[in-house]
Amino acid sequence: MMRNFKNRILIRKMLLNILLKYLSPTNSLIVYISQDLDKLIALSQKNLYLKYLKRIKRNREISFNYKESINLRNIA
Repeated sequence: MMRNFKNRILIRKMLLNILLKYLSPTNSLIVYISQDLDKLIALSQKNLYLKYLKRIKRNREISFNYKESINLRNIA
């Protein structure tokens, strides 16, 4: 999924850079592509953040279970 976002972002960035050489920045096509690029970047960042939160949650659960198993071994 991230690869898909990266490809779409790169395509829009290249297209925007090429079109900006020939068209005005206030052109409706340029504005549309720029807004679409902003949305894609925001979605990409959101997905990265959610992946980070999942990884942190998983690491906390693993470390918590590890601590519990150490305590049980000490008691037994």
